[in-house]
Amino acid sequence: MTAAFYCALHCVQGYLLTRGRDPQSHATRGREIADPVNQMPMDVQRAYVALEQLSKRARYRLGVFDPAFVERRVLDKRLRLITDFVGL
Repeated sequence: MTAAFYCALHCVQGYLLTRGRDPQSHATRGREIADPVNQMPMDVQRAYVALEQLSKRARYRLGVFDPAFVERRVLDKRLRLITDFVGL
């Protein structure tokens, strides 16, 4: 879960860099993602936030996830939305 989130984070960071933005914290990155000037689609924003929340659950609350959930809902859906958006 954490690897999926950080993959998404680096995708988003790269996208923001191409737009002249360079957020240095999760909070600043979150504001940049939500800023309409950066033209990030709402479904991509929601996928990023969901991945961030799932990663926190895994890291700080010892969340356990069914492999099928990770494959279908995390990798094939949420992360794919982000990687497709940035062109990976």
